[in-house]
Amino acid sequence: MPPRAICSDRWVEVRSTHFTVFSNASEIDARRIANQIEEIRAVFLQTFPALRLDAGKPTSVIAVKNEDSMKILLPDYWLAKDRGRPTGVFIPSLDRNFAVLRTDIGGSRENPYHNLYYDYTGLVLRLNFPSLPTWFDVGLCEYFANTLVGSGEIGVGHASRAQLQYLDRLRLRLIPLKDIFSSDMRSPLLNVEDKAFLFHAEAWAIVHYMLNEPDARKGQWFAKYLKAYEDTNDSEAAAKQAFGDLNHLQAVIESYSRQTSFHFESYKPQAPISPQAYPVREMTSAEALTVQGEFLAHINHAAQAKEMFNQALEQQPDLAAAHVGIGYVDYLQHDNDGALAEFNKAIGLDQRDFRPYHFRALLLLRTAGYTKDFTPQIIANLQKVISLNPEFAPAYGFLSVAYRQQDDTKPKSFDAAVRASTLEPANYNFRVDIGDALLAINHDQDAIKLLDIMQKAARTPSEKNLVESFAKRLTAHQNPSATTGKATNLPSGATSSTAAADVTPQAGGDQEYGLQSTSSQTEEGLIQEATCTASSITNLRFAILGKTLLLAAADSSKITLLVAGKNSTVSAVPCEQWKGRKAKITFAASPDEKSLAEIISVDFL
Repeated sequence: MPPRAICSDRWVEVRSTHFTVFSNASEIDARRIANQIEEIRAVFLQTFPALRLDAGKPTSVIAVKNEDSMKILLPDYWLAKDRGRPTGVFIPSLDRNFAVLRTDIGGSRENPYHNLYYDYTGLVLRLNFPSLPTWFDVGLCEYFANTLVGSGEIGVGHASRAQLQYLDRLRLRLIPLKDIFSSDMRSPLLNVEDKAFLFHAEAWAIVHYMLNEPDARKGQWFAKYLKAYEDTNDSEAAAKQAFGDLNHLQAVIESYSRQTSFHFESYKPQAPISPQAYPVREMTSAEALTVQGEFLAHINHAAQAKEMFNQALEQQPDLAAAHVGIGYVDYLQHDNDGALAEFNKAIGLDQRDFRPYHFRALLLLRTAGYTKDFTPQIIANLQKVISLNPEFAPAYGFLSVAYRQQDDTKPKSFDAAVRASTLEPANYNFRVDIGDALLAINHDQDAIKLLDIMQKAARTPSEKNLVESFAKRLTAHQNPSATTGKATNLPSGATSSTAAADVTPQAGGDQEYGLQSTSSQTEEGLIQEATCTASSITNLRFAILGKTLLLAAADSSKITLLVAGKNSTVSAVPCEQWKGRKAKITFAASPDEKSLAEIISVDFL
């Protein structure tokens, strides 16, 4: 459908305390959605008061009135007749997050926005925990995903009827808990449809038991497990320490999951839905096009997005957000001159938006690198970013790398890296940035201690590769003239037989902040099948000469996407559009035969 078909509707903007809702539905529906999103946010604080909830980047909530409007924003879901059609999605990205949902869905005790709430919960968890066991993460996401927001009651911990029916079907035997506790996102339990659904249902049941069953609450099972996992970094060992005999727990959970009704927490709404609490502003047609274009640009529909931005500027030439949008598309397509011109125009029109400064810094790095003349300009742009948005973690990660390039700013690199890691504790790149900052200021013993911690904490192949690469740089820093060997006092596993020339500063947060070197392999072939789950897990069946590879990624948003070798950080959700395309795929092999190899990048040919 042509983009111009969208702008015939009347669009409104509703601002709440923490979100902005853009909608082509009625003002009543737009206010209701704004209230619902605020109530979901409040639920986390009522359940876990110490949680940090602000992601350091804006969240645009696009609430559309019907399926036809949803089809324009998520066209890939309508390419196949038998494909599921979402009623709501949550998509994070580098510079902003998006929630897209329909307002004409309701009237059921099953939450229609399950997938949206699930992924939003995942974001909240990543803001607060460096890592969580996979089952615990999945169980918490499922626990909050079926929250029901009513006019007089917020219900948290509702059971999903679909999951209960699945658990009870033919007295289905549950997955052994030792397998649940030892699984990660690459496990077949998460990547085979029937097993994955059972895993999600069982993880929900365990978390629900921990948070609602009286004895478990009295025994503080939830807190005990978190503490045990923090101490052991081993999910199964933590479970034994916190829960005791796992065979006994297996019987308890099997019995618990057969219940016909489950307790849920009931909360009163935070505030009434009123014009005062949720003011409405009518949007211009250009603004409505820009909002939709921004979303499409972030889900790999650059051509459609750019057409919308151009239409918006025809109507409203001084609309700064539309210039940012075109600049973002140009940046993704490596039109560096065009992107820089658009970001400069945006800054001239509105100096309050942090995004064009951040992308201008990335463009300076891409076109000039860390040189004597341009590094100060990169730093100046990033300092402007954090002055406008002090909670934006990628700017601190980028700054940490840039600071290391100049002797006079090296001392600042450590604080910048720590700030980035504090804001996004689950981002392993930022932890490595702390180590590189320690090397830059010659705090080698602290770097060795950090390496030991990271080696014990690294779980996925990509995390282990980051740690291995840092270990090489630490070795080279302590032995500048050596090409092989072991650095003094390094922890076990920190050495590498490869040349110590692999000393490029690690990139934190954004893959263009510096170069990366990982232990991986690249194959060229045909993508036979590609699927993405509600929790952003990506699975590929990839045909190469003589065999077929099964590949996976725990988070599709972290896959580096390229077209003919040109880098793109654009999100590719949904990923089914990859089917049938030729590509070069770089992946990290699994350390065992039970897990799938992890996708690092996809270069479409």
